Amino acid sequence: MSMTILSFGAGQDSTVLAIKLALDPEFRAQHAPEHLIAVFADTGNEHPHTYSHVVKMGAFLAEHGIPLVIAGSEYRSASWTDGLIGQWTTGTPSIGSKAYPKTCTDKLKVQPIYKWLAQYLEGEGYGDAMRKKSLYGYAAEHGKIKVLLGIAAGEETRAKGITDKHAKWMQNNLEFIYPLIDLDMDRAACQQYIASQTRITGISCPMPSNCMFCPFNELFDLEWLHRNHPKDLQQWILLEARKLRAHTSKGEKNLGVWGKFGVTLIDKLMEAHEKYGHMSDQELNEYKFSHGHCVKSAY
Repeated sequence: MSMTILSFGAGQDSTVLAIKLALDPEFRAQHAPEHLIAVFADTGNEHPHTYSHVVKMGAFLAEHGIPLVIAGSEYRSASWTDGLIGQWTTGTPSIGSKAYPKTCTDKLKVQPIYKWLAQYLEGEGYGDAMRKKSLYGYAAEHGKIKVLLGIAAGEETRAKGITDKHAKWMQNNLEFIYPLIDLDMDRAACQQYIASQTRITGISCPMPSNCMFCPFNELFDLEWLHRNHPKDLQQWILLEARKLRAHTSKGEKNLGVWGKFGVTLIDKLMEAHEKYGHMSDQELNEYKFSHGHCVKSAY
């Protein structure tokens, strides 16, 4: 039996894939003719609207016989067990920065999905989950596992498929597929599709999904957080300040979230006020709805 995994990020792109898998028989037959499971990796730092959308989508998918699995803390590596904030506060204070490698995506969004998958297949009798042996066992019997990724048209640089740069277990056992690119659906088309199906699904188009404290947030995200989640923004500011105090000996290499020496979240928040402060709450929400996006991963 062939297997397909929907990497469900709970944003607009992956929501289109989920709805089409549930409602479009031709799309389902093409991409997931047999065994299909959707998986959401919980970073522990998602927006409240994202968690709410996951609940709604879980109920919708269940109605159509598609399980939605939440891969949470039990599927993270040891130092990341407590999520993004836990990793920054355990041991020496740290912070995510535009200047640093974006390891958080791999540790919190990518690895948990495949750790869950390996354990799931172990439970199905395909071998030990250690070193992904269960994936090898499944692929040997049924072929590579398809992984559907919500990368839209216009983001082709992220969609490179499996290359020799990936780990061997990925090369040997997975096939990455980008249906939205094949359908030529960009973000606007995704938004329109979700809205066109709302009467049937009861699902409205969600905000783009990303961690609240993602260092690749933009200025308007700070203004949006300031208005909608001021306590969370204050926590992020305090986490950055804690990190900067702990590493003063590093001099100009001691960088905050924005990745520039001497520039803090407070400084950038002031810039955000200047640039976006004139917008009404509705205008800012509409802007974030269509622009908010900071995902960098290709798998």
